[in-house]
Amino acid sequence: MMLRVIVFSMMVILIISGCSQQTSPQTIQGQVNDEVKYNVEIPKFQGFVMNFVSIEYPPVGENKRVRLGYTTEKDNLPELTKEEKELLRKGHNMNILFGNPDSRNDFYIEVSNSETQVVNSEVTTISGEKVQTLTDDKHAIFAINIEESSYKLNVVFNDEINKQDSLNIAEQLIKQVVH
Repeated sequence: MMLRVIVFSMMVILIISGCSQQTSPQTIQGQVNDEVKYNVEIPKFQGFVMNFVSIEYPPVGENKRVRLGYTTEKDNLPELTKEEKELLRKGHNMNILFGNPDSRNDFYIEVSNSETQVVNSEVTTISGEKVQTLTDDKHAIFAINIEESSYKLNVVFNDEINKQDSLNIAEQLIKQVVH
């Protein structure tokens, strides 16, 4: 009898932990592809985890924008409830696929099917591609327009991430999204 209780308890723990696992990038990729009408590559970055994914709807038109947030370690903020997600969908035209919009992100990426222009940027070459860059002492922005989509990377400098790190992140992004 005691063995049955132990086995049952272990099975419940395994089921619960399996259900609460972080959403995989493949699942998110499928959800994004189902919702937007252009190609979106969801990149992976060495030393970072995906912390947030949303799709933002414009007030007019069909240019949905995908927003991806990354951090060095997963934020422990709770996932949003269905009701909270519905409020954001209606009030802010935003569909939260993963994470919490209040999560701390070291950098985020916005993907769109319209051309991105960064005001006052310089054009540099990273991994053989022309990239718009804008850097100050608080963050760095990198934008690249490819085929039918554009990627805008915004890296926030902190104790763990500096200007050189932002260049490495931009290089990883470009290598994954340019085919």
